[in-house]
Amino acid sequence: MTAIDITSLGRLILAAPGVVLQSDVSSGSGSGGGGGGGGGASGLANITLLSGPGQSNAGYAETQDGAFLAMAQATSFYLQATGSPAVLTSWVNVGQAGTEVSGIGVMEIVTPTLYNEAFLANSAGASFSAATAAEANPGTCGTGYSDYVAGLNNTQLGQVEALVSYWGENDSLEYGPADKAVYKAALANLLAKVRAMLGRTAAELPMIFFGPPYGLLPNYITYPPTLREAWAELDADPAQNFHWAVRQTYDTISRNESWSAVTGVASGGNTDGGHRSATDNVTLFKRAALTAARAILTANGLSASLIPASLGSGLGPSITDAALVGTDLTITITHDGGNDLIVPLLASQGVGFSVMDGGNTAAPGGIIKATSCVRIDSTHLLVTLASAPVNPHTECRLLYPWAGEYWTVQPDTEIGRGCAVTDNFSAVIKPAGFDINAALGTGWAANMPLCTPVTVTGTGSSASAEFGIALNS
Repeated sequence: MTAIDITSLGRLILAAPGVVLQSDVSSGSGSGGGGGGGGGASGLANITLLSGPGQSNAGYAETQDGAFLAMAQATSFYLQATGSPAVLTSWVNVGQAGTEVSGIGVMEIVTPTLYNEAFLANSAGASFSAATAAEANPGTCGTGYSDYVAGLNNTQLGQVEALVSYWGENDSLEYGPADKAVYKAALANLLAKVRAMLGRTAAELPMIFFGPPYGLLPNYITYPPTLREAWAELDADPAQNFHWAVRQTYDTISRNESWSAVTGVASGGNTDGGHRSATDNVTLFKRAALTAARAILTANGLSASLIPASLGSGLGPSITDAALVGTDLTITITHDGGNDLIVPLLASQGVGFSVMDGGNTAAPGGIIKATSCVRIDSTHLLVTLASAPVNPHTECRLLYPWAGEYWTVQPDTEIGRGCAVTDNFSAVIKPAGFDINAALGTGWAANMPLCTPVTVTGTGSSASAEFGIALNS
């Protein structure tokens, strides 16, 4: 791979050839790509996932780290597919046919020289709006994506069962709370255009979407939450067939850090904080597989019961209530596929938990960090705060984590690898034919971390999301 430093743009553009990967895991009992031994077979074969689209984190994960192919293998396993899984992805320079381009988001709204280079062209310039974003045409990168799709053969196109985007880096640096509607409209527009390139409807082709933690400059402190609010709103609209599949990505480390499995502490300077480690990329993509498999069943008109309900949605445990007395915060957890809570390593110090003392993501209040976290029982945690809020409890919000703080004021609020509170999904007995750890090896169905809480009200196109969860009085 050749690296070209585009100094005038302050971005690193990486070139790579197109990549079409196919698993060498053969089908059959206990072997991943196929049957896996029993269970309700979907009858689907040769599951192919198409990158659609992304930038450098997706480029690393999909073309170098093996994360995308691992996701396809796990997705194929859950569907009990009869053939070998494959992925379609290509990390290229601006103007080339491919699916990922470094340093490029959905639609550029900050840098005029790049208005026409992004996946959508911003023809409105500084006068952009949600309406102009919804009508924007493909930019240079969007044309490159279209060229990539045009180069696929009919067999490849016919086997694509889902789009997968691991994205949000540059957009998290540009789209603040005031521009959430613009970002949401642009993302929905681009998704519609990608489906049209493939000749597929929204119902026929699900989008599996998740993003790395990101945020680089002090004035961008609230931007990552804005993106996650938009993803939650799109997820709440069935017409979009958009699935925010991995709702906790902050329990990771950067690409050049070292990590201690004994202490949970990462070290090494974090000089490449914008890119996740290869190990963590694989972990995140595996987490997306069960959600992807369920979405693919629906898109093919198959019964949801072909994947046992006891496995859960694939999203992991969620925070559904938080009650504060003094500095003691009792958090209620609703399980997904697990049935107990684990508080490992730095999680016992409350790492990642905080309360916003008044305000909201558009106008943040003070951030009060946690100092400890203890398991009360299988569905409750006791988190101790450094101080009591000064605002009424109902005007405070529980955050996990306060996305953006890691890069600016409080470097210890990112959760870090192995330091999130998790369920015990890996140890839960699975239905016959659906124990992926037994079929593919330990780590394919790891314990799931607590989801990043985002409160959604309403459904469909009117859904509205806010980062965090309000405390009880």
